[in-house]
Amino acid sequence: MLDLLKNVKKETTILFSTHILHDVQELSDKVFIISKGQLVVNNKLNELIEAHQQPIFIIEAEKNIDQWTESLKDELETVEEIEALGNKARIKVNDIARARNSLLLKIEKDKIPLQRFEIMQTTLEQIFLKMVK
Repeated sequence: MLDLLKNVKKETTILFSTHILHDVQELSDKVFIISKGQLVVNNKLNELIEAHQQPIFIIEAEKNIDQWTESLKDELETVEEIEALGNKARIKVNDIARARNSLLLKIEKDKIPLQRFEIMQTTLEQIFLKMVK
């Protein structure tokens, strides 16, 4: 069904009403969210996700990084909070762009064998739950 809608979307505008937010995220360019009869969101999908982006990095290494992550909060001013467990860490920052650069430089300097480095992606479902509270 989604493939059909994606093809039709190339030719015309589609008004798509659903509670399946994953499908909305796959198909839509613009999103409207209605809560209790009131329009609470009217925005382009990419702008909406960007505005609600969580400033959290997910790091995974080939070895235990608990000790390494302990030093980050003192050494990097962009780091606010760290949850580390073994070879994985969730790092909350106050500036995504600056933190990305400083974290990557620190990883390279300390020769951390990186397996994964990504910004935690905010989903439309997370935004929806936040907006309709």
